[in-house]
Amino acid sequence: MIPALLLLPQPALASGGSMVPSVISFGAVALSIAASLWAISAHSAAAKLRRAMREVNARARAAVSARDAIIEAGRERVLVWGHDLEMTRSYGGSEELLEACLAGPDALLLSQALDDLGESGASFALHAQTRSGETVRVRGRAVGGLAALWLDKEAIQAVATVSSDLHAAMDVLPMPVWLRDRSLALTWVNRAFVETVGAPDAAAAIGMQSGLEKAERELASSARSEDVRVEGKRYVAVQGQRRAMSLTAIPLPDGNVLGIALDVTAASNAEATLQQHLDAHSDTLNKLTTAVAIFGSDQRLSFYN
Repeated sequence: MIPALLLLPQPALASGGSMVPSVISFGAVALSIAASLWAISAHSAAAKLRRAMREVNARARAAVSARDAIIEAGRERVLVWGHDLEMTRSYGGSEELLEACLAGPDALLLSQALDDLGESGASFALHAQTRSGETVRVRGRAVGGLAALWLDKEAIQAVATVSSDLHAAMDVLPMPVWLRDRSLALTWVNRAFVETVGAPDAAAAIGMQSGLEKAERELASSARSEDVRVEGKRYVAVQGQRRAMSLTAIPLPDGNVLGIALDVTAASNAEATLQQHLDAHSDTLNKLTTAVAIFGSDQRLSFYN
């Protein structure tokens, strides 16, 4: 009995032992299939990611190209730079134009403005001459952690054209008109100014330091320092005659001061004559023994003897 009992489990044990390789083989196949499926899925996801990245890059390149085309088509020449020199971008020959300005008479002023822009992001706007004498408007400001410059020659030419037209218009005005620069020196006068001071031409009128010019200088100084329009009445010797002039000094955005003179001698004389009549009338009423009171249109007492 005992041997039989001991032998009974042997077939079962033998049978169970033969299933182990099968289970291992099945697991390996399943793992291989899962790995293959994962690899296929990962490959598909990677392909989709690559396609998406290509599309993003294409759109970014298109946007950059469009931006560059727009900047290049503009009138102003643009220069952008940062701490990383690889970030420097130049459009429309801006670097060459900036170098020309830095070689001109305003190099020190422009260099200081560029240093302030790069160090503290301080914005600026100024006019700088190139070594060839061209005037360039230069604007600078910080943009997104970068320094950006806009350089424009055509704007100055347009301003010069407008200025020439304005000078032509002011030259035919019947009253004296003139311009002073930032140092308050005369830079331009119209024909009426030349005739008023008795000069042969504009250059002579500017250089002769006439009484009209001297009378207005104080007003121009106040207008420039306070940045407000200043008016005043002055008596000026004009061609040997004492004339009453209403003078106006107007500060301009570019730092110049516009001067205008209007001869008000006739009105001033009329006022003086009227005042003489009023004084004589008052003197007569004051000599009367009868009380006299005069009320104005506002019912207020304006005179009594």
